Amino acid sequence: MRSLNAGQLGKVFDQLDMDSVGFDWAILTAAIETLEHFMSLVEKAMDEQYSNDSSVLDQDHLEEAVLFLDQKLAGPLFSMARVILALPKEVDPAISQDQTTCVEKVISLASRVASRFIHSGVTRLLPYFKPGKYSLFEELPTKLDLQRLRYLSLFLAILVKNNIFDFRDIGTTIFELWMSSIAKPRAALCYETYLGEMLKLHNFPYLEETVLPPGERPDYNLARDLFSSGVAYMRKSLRSAEPPRRRQLRSDYAKILRLVMDQIKQHLKALVRIPAEHHHYVNFVRGIIATIKSHGADICPVDAFYYQPSQEYGPCVEDPQLHTAGIIAYGIRLIEADVTAVPQLFYYLYNNFKVAMANGLLDEECKILQNGMSNPSVFSFVLGKMVPAVIRATAQAHEAWPLLDVYVTALQKLSTKSCLPRELPDGSINDLSCLLRSVLQWATDKRASSDMTTRFSPVELYILVRILTLCNMFHGSLQSWHTMPLTTQTAELARLVENVTDLADAALFYLEELYGLANGEMKFDALFARDLLGGAGQEDTGEPGMLIVGDKDPHVESFSKHIAADVRKNWVVTSGIITVRLPAKPPSPSATQSGQGTKHRLGTGREILEDLCQELRLWTLRIGRRRRGRPVRPTWRHFRMPIF
Repeated sequence: MRSLNAGQLGKVFDQLDMDSVGFDWAILTAAIETLEHFMSLVEKAMDEQYSNDSSVLDQDHLEEAVLFLDQKLAGPLFSMARVILALPKEVDPAISQDQTTCVEKVISLASRVASRFIHSGVTRLLPYFKPGKYSLFEELPTKLDLQRLRYLSLFLAILVKNNIFDFRDIGTTIFELWMSSIAKPRAALCYETYLGEMLKLHNFPYLEETVLPPGERPDYNLARDLFSSGVAYMRKSLRSAEPPRRRQLRSDYAKILRLVMDQIKQHLKALVRIPAEHHHYVNFVRGIIATIKSHGADICPVDAFYYQPSQEYGPCVEDPQLHTAGIIAYGIRLIEADVTAVPQLFYYLYNNFKVAMANGLLDEECKILQNGMSNPSVFSFVLGKMVPAVIRATAQAHEAWPLLDVYVTALQKLSTKSCLPRELPDGSINDLSCLLRSVLQWATDKRASSDMTTRFSPVELYILVRILTLCNMFHGSLQSWHTMPLTTQTAELARLVENVTDLADAALFYLEELYGLANGEMKFDALFARDLLGGAGQEDTGEPGMLIVGDKDPHVESFSKHIAADVRKNWVVTSGIITVRLPAKPPSPSATQSGQGTKHRLGTGREILEDLCQELRLWTLRIGRRRRGRPVRPTWRHFRMPIF
């Protein structure tokens, strides 16, 4: 203490004109390093005093050192820190680097001094965020500009490093500050990795499963991942908490998410004048808001600001209402075994489809579904419940074909997203069995409801084509599961595959015999339903009319009935257009509205029949008897030759 020339250091901090042209940052850096050395001695002495070793300095000397800092140097140090924080960045790269290094040293030193003052009872935390002797940031964290926010994370990291975790004095928590810090624009992201390391070192649970690249400045990708981890922790802690504690946590977490959304709005407004930075930040914010929607919607609803285009922000054009995030939110609830999520997801998906169809936006709906199925639980739901329900509904109301078309198209795009074949996980065996069961039930019901003169309509034939397209989509997984050890699940799947093969082999045999596909002319209006579906309801005995027996999923049954009833009641089919009646806005007891609807896209009868033959051939060549070298035989009793 006696060797430290506090007066000279104070003059350096007070009297240097750091805003002058050509300022030599080395002078200030040397002064800072001198005080850093003194602080290191004080910290070492205090660490030794509180350890099991004998102390080097007694308590009186330590208190005297802290008071010396407070009386002689605190004022000049924090005054200089405020000035240096407000300086614009130097244009010259070399000088700019010196300035950045010096600012970092100043904030680090000020943070260490603040930590020591707080531990010693000299100050509380609030004085560093309001005007006065100890003022560093001058305002509370929610009101800081981007320049000060950049260094707030460094300040917080050093406080946490020095075991300061209570931030109630400034009306916040370290979790709230952490979540806000990783939702900032790129220019203000710098020390968040260091802050995360300190939080993880002290076992804060919202970082226990994260991987932080040491020493790296975070980019938007890392920041988005860290934010997602934080919201995921919120959900996890809510699920494990007792009801009284859960209510308090939900309130705390909702406050955090609202604060983040409010802070983001301020940042967006500040960046409008910098178009390039603004554009990148908007893209980042879309991901943050989607995370809040998907993981935190039942904690805090998304601010209406993020649904409407404005000068500061614009939602994703393909999905302005965040339906993809909404779908993923249900997928997360499915993972959590929420029993109400299954029916709620069905109605959410079905109602979204109806709105899209009414407004002629089915292509956009396909993209939303494709993105939503990136969540494994959503994919499982679509494969094992939604699509089977849609298939069964088309047997009762074939006008529902656009619904089937959208889901088949979305699954096709998902399966071809990569150049490698998509293999389903082993857990999807039951889902695929349910899908194949619904396919067989559709064919069996159609054949059972047809007499000897019933012909296929173009719509029904198109539905059959899309169903077979769906079956062929998963041939790779079906073939790989065929080699797995025999279990109840794989045995059931093998039986269903054999039944679909009966259906496909018989249908292809019928078409080849009927038209001589190599030379004949193809006419769909000569197809008799009972003959084309002659393989439906068959077992290996070849006996006709044996219904496929399998467990019926009550959800699939309920969903299919709802779809069929709604199609008959509310769908409007006119020449070339299918639309749906929707409740008017604002709702009234009897008001409905219809949009532009969806145009028919079935193609000609010849095109549909050619597609049918192609899908049948694909199945029989990849999976059916022709691939395995087994004889193909007709499995219907009454063969009918049409009259041309």
